Amino acid sequence: MFTKIKGYYLYILVASLLLLILVGLSLADINGRSDSKDPKELTGYTEPNIKPILSRDGINTGSNPQKSKSTIAFKIHYEKCGHTVIEELDQNKRANALGALQYELDQKDWVLDELSPGRLVFKKTIDSYCPKHYIVKDKDGYLAIYKANSASGKLYPLEETNIRADSLDGQVKDKLKDGIVIDNLEGVELFIEDISS
Repeated sequence: MFTKIKGYYLYILVASLLLLILVGLSLADINGRSDSKDPKELTGYTEPNIKPILSRDGINTGSNPQKSKSTIAFKIHYEKCGHTVIEELDQNKRANALGALQYELDQKDWVLDELSPGRLVFKKTIDSYCPKHYIVKDKDGYLAIYKANSASGKLYPLEETNIRADSLDGQVKDKLKDGIVIDNLEGVELFIEDISS
């Protein structure tokens, strides 16, 4: 019985030594031996030659940025009025606008609409009116004139009137709930003059 236990311990000792040797070899390989090769060399992988689309001076065309005629443009389509406004950044604005451009692109609303040599256009759609329109709405019981923010489409009050909304006829009151859209300031003045008389 004593020899059986002794043989059993010997078997465990040999198995443990083999296991330690294997673990040691694995660690040596993981830590990198001097004769090991880079996996990139083994697979034939080479780094792609990728240049960024944008640089501090605008679109990377590979040419001298001072002589470049490249443009960066933002195209905003306003759903409620159907208008599209395009703003192009000229050479002077581009250098200062790179931070703003990165912020705008981070908002996830922008998509790449056009990419060609010398021209980069980003587009987004806003479910609102463009800033060319005036919207007359009820604000706290009085008529107020609103305009849309060009970047977000959110309405902000431009001017509040002293005309009470409840003094208007039923059709005009109903239209005020959604807002009465007027194309220009002259039209707004005519509308206010019309309902106040």
